[in-house]
Amino acid sequence: MNKNINLPGKKFLFDLNDFDEEAIRAKAALARRPTFSQEELAAARESGFEEGRIAGLQEAINSQEAQIRDLVQQMVISAERLSTQEADRTATFIDQAALVAVQALVRTLPVLLDTLSVEQIANFTVGVLEGHVGHQSIVIHVPPVREQAVTERLHAMAANMRRKQDWTIQPDPKLHDLQCRIEWSGGGAQWDPNIVAARLLETIVGHLPDHLKPQVATPIEDAAMDEAPQTPHTDEPDTAPKDGGA
Repeated sequence: MNKNINLPGKKFLFDLNDFDEEAIRAKAALARRPTFSQEELAAARESGFEEGRIAGLQEAINSQEAQIRDLVQQMVISAERLSTQEADRTATFIDQAALVAVQALVRTLPVLLDTLSVEQIANFTVGVLEGHVGHQSIVIHVPPVREQAVTERLHAMAANMRRKQDWTIQPDPKLHDLQCRIEWSGGGAQWDPNIVAARLLETIVGHLPDHLKPQVATPIEDAAMDEAPQTPHTDEPDTAPKDGGA
């Protein structure tokens, strides 16, 4: 008789039982699987559908929020770009307006100086006379074309001057139409509106942006440099003879 007949785990061809422990445990676990009713399965499907719907809705909301953020960001960038462009246009407009004003001043200033030349010479002369009352002899040199007008203007202003008819007016062909030179014992002074105008324009042009400065032509400054006196004013005594009071 075979000794292995009654050994546990021994399987014969006609024995369908499985004595493997792992297989037994797997069958037991399979047998313990829960079973669901149709209602439970339907409820589970509905719950899954609802969770999927909520997840899809949230994803759509997140996508819309991202699109809105992108749109707002683009609007902000566009607004900043427009603001910068508008500021640039405004600055350009201001610069161009200033340039036009300076160019207009350059063109009109010579005419204005010529129109006011007699008045300017007279005012300059009165100022010098008021400041040198003690001097015995004062000679006023004016351009020949301005002699009569300046003489008439000074005589008209004499009533309000502390100095009464004690000057001499002499024409000087070396002076251009806008200049005036005054000499007295011990010194002298000269009026040249071109130099004053050139300095004024230089100051005004200095406030323009650098790229606009070359566009400003200043012929007054060139004329002032050409016609400026060769010797500066000093307080040295005059060597030329002076006439007495008129």
